[in-house]
Amino acid sequence: MEQTKVVNLAGRPSKTLNPNEVYIGRRQTQGGWDLPDSPWANPYPVKTYGRDECLILYRDMIQRNPEMMKRLEELRGKTLACWCHPQPCHGDILIELMNKQ
Repeated sequence: MEQTKVVNLAGRPSKTLNPNEVYIGRRQTQGGWDLPDSPWANPYPVKTYGRDECLILYRDMIQRNPEMMKRLEELRGKTLACWCHPQPCHGDILIELMNKQ
């Protein structure tokens, strides 16, 4: 099984996800994309909270939600697609929490 990783979708010529990719962001309809709001999206915007604080809040939100903690296993071996990597990212939080289980 492949290792779970995070990739950035920005600048990708193809506006579709590969079969092994899971989009983990908010709804995106700009730049040729048509991606729905992901259940894994971080509801805490970096512009509002700053990167460090939004990641702390996101980690807390996931850890306090037993259903989402159970669903982390769905991400094992997948490529998590977002817009912030290689900056610190909520995808990194998901991988960290998944690996602790």
